[in-house]
This record gives sequence, C-alpha cells and structure tokens, in this order.
Amino acid sequence: MAYEYLDQLGLTDDEKSKLRVLGAATPAALLSRIQYSPDARRKFADYIGSEARLEAIESALGGMTETSAQEPLPAFKPALGALDPGQLEGGENAQAQRDELVRQIQELRRTGATEAAEEKANQLRDLLKRA
Repeated sequence: MAYEYLDQLGLTDDEKSKLRVLGAATPAALLSRIQYSPDARRKFADYIGSEARLEAIESALGGMTETSAQEPLPAFKPALGALDPGQLEGGENAQAQRDELVRQIQELRRTGATEAAEEKANQLRDLLKRA
C-alpha cells in the first residue's frame, strides 16, 4: 500500500525503485525530503538524473499533498499524561502568573534574597500543582 503514489507520478521503473529506496512512504514525506535544504535538493537532482525531472516530480507531489493537507486532523487523544490544552484552567492567565513568578524568583536570587526567592518558588510549585 505504501508507495502507491509513485505510480501516479509518471515515473520510469528505475526512478520508482530509486525513490522507493529512500523510505518516503507518502507524497508529503518525499516532498519534504526534497525541499529540506538546497543541498538535499541538489543531491536529489543528481540522484534522479536532472533538475528538470526533479521539478516535474516535485510539481506532481505538490498537487498530491495539497489535497491531503485539506483533510481534517483526527481528534486529539491525550496519552501518557499529556493534557488537552482546551481543558486547562486559566490558560493564558495561568501562564502569565507562572512567568511573573519565575521573573520574580530570578530577580530575588540575583539580589541575594534567597529566603524570599524560596517563598516565591513555593508559590510557583503550588501553582504548577494546580495546573
């Protein structure tokens, strides 16, 4: 099932086998490997045989990925303790509070007020426990 997209690109058997070896099972994966960097693009052009042929393949891949990019993403399913950002309480306000406490702790430690910094650090820990 993987690599079926190569049949839609109008490639020769030799070109298909060369691209299959790269391990890009989807059009988007192959396109991202080609467009990764100018150096990667140059290597692909040499590997395929010419810049013109690479441009044709890249154009065809671009058409294939546009349609797949419009498909909706599956619903977020938290795993391994990950939290759904939509379920967090306080959101931006809580983030601003955490940032402010961190800034205050850094300032207190810079001035040498370690006792006051520890007090603020405890406040930050309490805030993080509630998140």
